[in-house]
Amino acid sequence: MLFKRVVDDQLYAATGGDRVQVDGGTHDLVIVTTVNNSVYAFDANDAEATTPIWHVNFGTPPHAQRELRLPGHQWADGNHWEPVIDKARGVLYVVALTQVRDDAAGLGAGYTQRLHELDIASGADLPRARWLSRRTASTP
Repeated sequence: MLFKRVVDDQLYAATGGDRVQVDGGTHDLVIVTTVNNSVYAFDANDAEATTPIWHVNFGTPPHAQRELRLPGHQWADGNHWEPVIDKARGVLYVVALTQVRDDAAGLGAGYTQRLHELDIASGADLPRARWLSRRTASTP
């Protein structure tokens, strides 16, 4: 192991972006997602750079056993799909399952699964997030 980084929960996926322009410099990135709906971008080459280059969180994930009724699963169940990089566009695609208390559409509490497009250099959520699915709180 070359070095460790601290994140907010279990890692489920990682990918890399090489030679990404960030704040006037060029970095090789390692990008990781956690089941807590977080995405982190770390410098892949600098063992001293313990702070992420950027970090985003999409909100509260459902709890696998309590809310999704998955017996034996004692953790959050947010991001655990592999992120994908479109190097030509400089975009990172990430899927997040997020708990929704109430929404503007009047669907009430439940869970929303979205495909997010993030700027790979900053982590900014681009305006084209796609709604993939919606479950109400009573859906098992």
